[in-house]
Formats: sequence, C-alpha cells, structure tokens
Amino acid sequence: MESIKNAATDAKNAVMGNPSEADKAKNTAEDLGNKTVDATKSAIDTGDAAVKDAKSSVESAKNEGASETQSVVDATKDQIKGAADAVSNSMDK
Repeated sequence: MESIKNAATDAKNAVMGNPSEADKAKNTAEDLGNKTVDATKSAIDTGDAAVKDAKSSVESAKNEGASETQSVVDATKDQIKGAADAVSNSMDK
C-alpha cells in the first residue's frame, strides 16, 4: 500500500511540473508492475506444480488400484483351481 501511496504522490508532483518527480513516478509504477509480474509468474509456477502433483497422485492411485485388482484376480483363480482340484479328487475316489 505504501508503494501505491508513494506512486500517487510522485504522480501528483509530476503533474505540478517537477520532471524528476515524473521519473520517480514512472520508476515506481514500473517497479510495481514488475512485482506484479513476478507474483503472477510465481502463482502460475505454484499452480503448475500442483497440477503435476495431482497427476502423479492420480497415476499412483491408478497403479495401486490395478495392483490390488490383480491380487484379487490371482486369489480368485487360486480359489477356483482349489475348488476344481477338490471336485476332481472327489470324483477320482
């Protein structure tokens, strides 16, 4: 807020006819603009990192889900094979 107040004061002085004050106002405005650009870039970088983390989390969850599903399929196959073997053994007797 202080920077904005200073920029306004510098602009007022520039209007009153002091050229060095006009340069100060211009420099203050440029500085504020640069700070805004830097803050925006930082926010974009933070957003990009969040998206990357979210994609990684989704991929990890997908892989974990696939692994768990495969474990259930393998266990079911083993149960079916066990039941089939039991039926086969009982028929042989």
